Order: sequence, then C-alpha cells, then structure tokens
Amino acid sequence: MYDGRTAGACGRSRSWPAPLIFGLFAAALGGAPACRKRTETQPSPAAVLPVDPTATARAVVERWVQAQNTGDFTAYGALYAQTFHGVRRSGKRMARFDRAGWLRDRARMFKKPIRVEVADVAVQPEAQGARVTFAQTFTTGSYRDVGPKRLTLVEEGGALRIAGEEMLAASRVPVARPGDVAYLHVIKEGVIVGSQPAEAWGAGPLQLLEHDDLSATVSRAVTVAALPADLAKIVGLRLRLFKERGPVCEATVTELRLLTRLLSDQLVDDEEGKPLTGQALANRAWKDGAGERLLIGQLQAASGDCTDAEWARDAALPVPEIRGVEPVEPAWADAARAASRALPAYRKLQADYDKYRNAPQIEQNPKPAALPDAWEQYVDGKETILSFEHEGRRYISVTFSVPPSCGAFGGSLWALFLVRGKTPATARFILQGDVEPDDADPVTPAHVVDVDGDGRPEMLIAHGIVRWRDDRLRDVDREAIPSHICPC
Repeated sequence: MYDGRTAGACGRSRSWPAPLIFGLFAAALGGAPACRKRTETQPSPAAVLPVDPTATARAVVERWVQAQNTGDFTAYGALYAQTFHGVRRSGKRMARFDRAGWLRDRARMFKKPIRVEVADVAVQPEAQGARVTFAQTFTTGSYRDVGPKRLTLVEEGGALRIAGEEMLAASRVPVARPGDVAYLHVIKEGVIVGSQPAEAWGAGPLQLLEHDDLSATVSRAVTVAALPADLAKIVGLRLRLFKERGPVCEATVTELRLLTRLLSDQLVDDEEGKPLTGQALANRAWKDGAGERLLIGQLQAASGDCTDAEWARDAALPVPEIRGVEPVEPAWADAARAASRALPAYRKLQADYDKYRNAPQIEQNPKPAALPDAWEQYVDGKETILSFEHEGRRYISVTFSVPPSCGAFGGSLWALFLVRGKTPATARFILQGDVEPDDADPVTPAHVVDVDGDGRPEMLIAHGIVRWRDDRLRDVDREAIPSHICPC
C-alpha cells in the first residue's frame, strides 16, 4: 500500500503531504528528475497513431476482387466472417445464404474464369467496422451483369472480415459492347471482316492465289487510310480462334485485303475457248466477281494451332461457353414436327409442292400418285430435329430440306422453338425466329454460343452463324462462294 513516501534527491526517504502526491505524479509524466537512475523506452509517435479505417476497408475490397479474378478460392473464403449472411441477385431472382451456403454456391462459380470490376468505392466507418458500397461489373463466360453492391465489414480475429454482402440490384448486359469484335468467320485466306466492300478501298495489282478449271481466288491490297474507322481498327487486333467446342489458337490481323472467290465455267478465252491463266485469269475472275467480294483480314499465328479454325473473336473478350446439340426423343420429335407444319412458311412450301406434284407432266420423276404427301419427304428430303439447353431453357431446332434439281421441287425450312412444358403432349412451342422458305442451303445448328453475352443463344452453322435482330433470330450470316455454273 502506498503511504505517501517517495525518494528524495539523494535517495533518502521523505514524507509529503497527501494533496501533493497527484501533482508530483503529473510532473513525473512530463519529465524525469535529474537524479533518476533508470530511463524507460518511450513509444515512438508513429507507433501509436490510429489505423485509418477507410484504408483498411479498401484493402479488404482489393483482396476480395483479386481473389476472384485470380481464382483463389481459399483466399476468397478467408475474407468472410463466421457470422456472414449474404443476398445474391441476378435480374429479378434473389437468394439468401449463410456463410456455408454462400461458399458452396461460390465454389461452383470459381470453376470457371470470372472477372470482377469495381468502381465508385465509398467507405463509411462504423463502431465495429465499416460499410462499403461500390458499382460492380461481374463477368463469367458469356454472362455479365452490373449493379450496386454493399459489403458490411466487422472485426474478427484481429482483422476486418465480410459479415454481409448484398447485390442491391443487378442488370444483365451484353459481354460484347458496341464496336467489339465478338464474331468473325474464318476461311482459309483469313477472317471475313465484311462483304461487298467498296472498290475504292483496293489498291495495287491483283494477286491470283489459287485456281483450277472451274474456280479462281483473287485478292487485292487495301489502303487502310481509305477504310471507315471501325474497319481500320481491325488491323493489329489480336484474335482468339475457335474450333468446335473451344479455342485452339490466337493470331493477329496483319493486313486487310479485298477477296474474290468464284466458281465459273466461263474462265476461258472468249475466242479460242482455252482455259485462262495468269494475269488474264485474275482479271476475268475479278471482273466476274464484282459485287460479290469480301473484305478479309490476313492472320499471323501467335500461339496454338489455327488449322481448320472456324470462327474468331477479340482475344480480350471472355471465352464463351459453347454447347453442343443433341437428337431428341421420338415423342418430342413428333411434337416439334407438328409445330413446324403449323407455320405459315411451311404451308407455303406445301402449296408449292402440291402444285408441282399435281402438274400433268413431271419429267424424270415418278407420277404424281407415287409422290409423298408432305413436301419434306420428297426425293432426297431430309429432316433434322435437335435439342439443346441454354441458361435453364430448352430449345428444339427443326430443319426440313429437299435439295433442288433442274425442273423439280426443292426447298428448305428451319425453325427454332423455345419449349415450355415437361411433356410433349402439353408443351408449348414458341417460335424464336422469322422463318422464310429457302431453297438454298438448309440451316442446321452445329453448336450454340451466346457470342455477345445478352442471354440469347446464337446458332453456329456450317460456314456461318445465325444472329438475333431485335427480338427474333432471323439473320443468317454464312460464307458463300458465288457460282456462275449452270446446274442444269
């Protein structure tokens, strides 16, 4: 027990009146007496400065973003407090999770590459931590959404951790923004950048790339300064090339050229009837192919094997999920066939076929009585019915085709249906695109991919793609080699 005694200047014991005791201790805090034998290390000013809560909270957000963008699920999970509760939103859908449920859900997400971007980060310090809000852009594959997010941070185990996470609103946006190169068709000579280019873009001599008795391929250099800005920017662009179900290589567009590919039985000397060669052949093919040219980008491979690649996109865009198509069960095929036969476009083709079938004379074909009733069952007719799923929705594709021949019936029809219902007998088949009778090459999907990330599937077909326009799947963008050969 302290009795009011303290050491004097020479170490002798001395008594002080009790009221003076506090004053002396206060003086001691301000400085040590001259005869003090022991000095104590005082903390440096920097060591006792308070930690900036705003900077600490921002550092948590930065680690949270980095863990997702690098696929480090262990680091990601370590940021979440044991008391965590979160709300996930995607469009109008909402789900609530505790910590265990949230991490199970996110573990599935981490199986694919993801990209998280944050902007407008604001930190509000609180008694037990901080509240952080920001604008988030989340991208995985061909999916992207944007919206405001809130993180609630609390102290746990000597560090700030995430105790609450909520996407306050989420809007689906396309992965490919206007101007992005989301799809280019690949041919042997490069990538098709556009069709029917202006002749004024070309410069220099014609180059005969290859030819035989019935075909020729000719190109000409392009003056980049003459191109519109959206085309000129393609030069130097690094592309990722795809084949079937995934990427196979990367390559850079080195230059743009005009290209004519032509099938023709008229590539002969007008006077002697001999096949043309050299510059004369190049000139004839270029002249006959006017109005059917392509603008192509020549490629320099940077990595991988680009052999037989089918399409390409800007390498800076995420790799989209590519789905295959599967045959459907017989009962579903019957229902899809019936839905297709109810379309006005089908009925028009049937009317044309009935007129042909009932004509009095049909050269080189069986008599009308021997012909089938349905037009798609005519000679060499083919039916292809396929199914696929996209973002939890089922689609069925129906293709009817009859190859045209001289003087005989020919035509094709393609329809894509969104299927609502669990059984063929009760399902609704909702047409997803404008369907027009077509006697050219039939449309049959080979793979499905959402190239622009707007939530709707585009169809990859032989030598091209079927795209959406407005709210309908209607644009068939397909490589075609002009033919000047009479089929009959």
